[in-house]
Amino acid sequence: MLRNRMIALCLSAVLLAGCSAGAKTAETPAPKAPDKPTELTIYAPFGLRREALDDAIEAYTDKHPNTKIRVRELPLQQMQTKDGTFNPATVEGGDIVLVPDAQARNMHTAGLLRDLSSIRAPQLNDLSAPLFDELGILDGKRYGLPYAITPGLIMVNPDVLARAGLKMPSADWTVQDFEQVVTALDAAGVKYNLSLGFLIDPLVRAFGGKMYDPARQAWAFDTPEAKQGLAFVGRLTKEGILPVDDGARVMVMIGGGPDAPALSVLPGNASAMMPGLTLLPLPKGPKGRSVAVSAQVGAVLNASANPEAATDFLKELIANPAMQQALAKGGVRPLIEDARALAAWQEAVGTTTSQAIELSLEGAYVESVRPNYREALSGLEPFFTGKSTLDEVVPGLIERLQ
Repeated sequence: MLRNRMIALCLSAVLLAGCSAGAKTAETPAPKAPDKPTELTIYAPFGLRREALDDAIEAYTDKHPNTKIRVRELPLQQMQTKDGTFNPATVEGGDIVLVPDAQARNMHTAGLLRDLSSIRAPQLNDLSAPLFDELGILDGKRYGLPYAITPGLIMVNPDVLARAGLKMPSADWTVQDFEQVVTALDAAGVKYNLSLGFLIDPLVRAFGGKMYDPARQAWAFDTPEAKQGLAFVGRLTKEGILPVDDGARVMVMIGGGPDAPALSVLPGNASAMMPGLTLLPLPKGPKGRSVAVSAQVGAVLNASANPEAATDFLKELIANPAMQQALAKGGVRPLIEDARALAAWQEAVGTTTSQAIELSLEGAYVESVRPNYREALSGLEPFFTGKSTLDEVVPGLIERLQ
C-alpha cells in the first residue's frame, strides 16, 4: 500500500515538475550582448541628396545605438591623379564610399575595395534585377552595391524641331527615324549636340552587335551584326551629320530653355532640370533598343577598421525605402520594389520621361571596362571619314586592340 502511494507521488512529480532522472529544465535564453562601440565614416559625393543618407543612418543607428556614423564630402575631381591612377588620400580613414560605378571600378582595380560577393540582392523591381547582377562586378567579384541607376537618353527641344519643320518623334522611334531627324536638322542648319563616343555602342547593339563582348573579354566589332551597325553610323559620319570624336566627350546639357539644342544626350535623372524639353529613349534598331546604364554604387574599403559593420550598414542603406524615395524625388529610377518610391520618381520626372526611362531599361546594359576604347574609335576614324572601308580597317584594328 505504502509502495503504491510512493509510486503515485513520483509519477505526479514527474508530470508536474519534470523530476525524473533524465528530465531537463527549460533554459531562459541569455540576453543579447549590446553592440560594441563602433564608428563608421562614409565618403559621399557632393551631389548625393543628404536627406536620403541621413534617413538611412537614423534607421540604422536606432537599431545599433552604439554605432556612430559620420559623413564626409567626397571630392570626385581629386580622386584621380595626373597620371590617371587613383588617389587613395581622398578616402583616407574611411569605411564606406558612395561613388559612380566607373570610379569604383578604378578603386577595385587598385585593390582598395572589399570583396562583397557573398551579399545577395535586396528586393528589386523587375527592371532593376538583371542590372544588379552586372553592376558593381568586375573579374567575377562584386566590389560594390548599386543604389541608383539611370540610362542615357536623348533630350529634344520641341520648339527648335518645330521651327525646322519637324514633328516630335515618338518614344518608339527607330534608327531610321533618328537618321531622318538628324539629316533634316543638319540640312536646315539647326544646332544639335550629339557625340559619337556616346552613341556608337548603343547603335551597334541595336543591330545585334557589340563593340566589345564582356563574356569573351574581347573586341567584337568584326561580326556581321556589328558591321551592319557600324555601316549605319558610318553613313552619318561620312556626311558630317555625326561628329567624329575620340569618345572622350559625352555631350551633356545642364540647362534647358528655348536656346537648348534640338537634340542632346544626357543621363535620365537630369530631366528635373529641363523645363520645356522632352526626353526620349535611344532609337531602336532591327534587334531592339540598347542603352548603357550609369550607376552609383556603395563599396567598403579594405582599410576599414570595422569592415563587418560597414558591410552591414551598406546592405541596409541600399534597401532603405526612405533613401529610395528621396533619390526618386531627385529623378533617379528606384532600384527597390517600393510603390511610394516609384510614385515619387514618376512625379519628379513626369509621365513622358518616366515612360522613356522604362523603355530604355528594357534594353539596358552595363558598359564594359575598355581601357583602349578611345584607341578603338580613333582606329575606326579612316572608315568614319570615308578614307577606308570597314574590311580594310577592322581586322588589323581588332588585332592591335587585343
